[in-house]
Amino acid sequence: MTYIEIVNSVLVRLREEKVEAVNENEYSSLIGQLVNVAKRDVENAFNWEALRKTVHLITAVDTFHYELLDTTTDARTLDVYNASNRNWMDSRTTEWMDAAFAVTDDVPTGSPQVYSWNGVTSKGNLEVDLYPIPDKIEKLRFNMTCPQKDLVAEGDELYVPHMLVIENALARAIEERGEDGGSSNQQQRYQSLLADAISMESSRKPMETVWRSV
Repeated sequence: MTYIEIVNSVLVRLREEKVEAVNENEYSSLIGQLVNVAKRDVENAFNWEALRKTVHLITAVDTFHYELLDTTTDARTLDVYNASNRNWMDSRTTEWMDAAFAVTDDVPTGSPQVYSWNGVTSKGNLEVDLYPIPDKIEKLRFNMTCPQKDLVAEGDELYVPHMLVIENALARAIEERGEDGGSSNQQQRYQSLLADAISMESSRKPMETVWRSV
């Protein structure tokens, strides 16, 4: 569903006239902003399939710090897999990495077993450290949930379930109007629909709720 279609869906529910452009008037512009707030709210509620992607990293010999391209600071890690060595990688804190690298001047090299997020580039990409320091070229797969950028153009397509964004934006619009009772009822409706959507999607991935020993 496109940005303009979502905005118009909210406007109709509010008994307002549809618009041809999101910024056609002051009120439609407000609804457009609320739609993006609602989008972020829905995105943060669950690791939606529509937001999942695999970011590939190819290691270099004697290099432990990498930029992970096509990521953002609000990306969430699902798991990291060393496809060359066929093993899952563990996450470690910055403190753990500091201690590991401070033990000796001769830091161990080998196939990376753990990773630690460590910084953000000027382009907004996440940076990651690996340990041990790679001693050969290997392929790593970072499976992540990456929220969509804010909708801007009328034709921008929404990734997450559009009905949830509409219901959330509607609740925010009703609250903005000062309709306390209506806002409470609409918020309850949104929460119920959100729970149902999460339940249905999580049922397709039951193993994600099972502890996996790495």
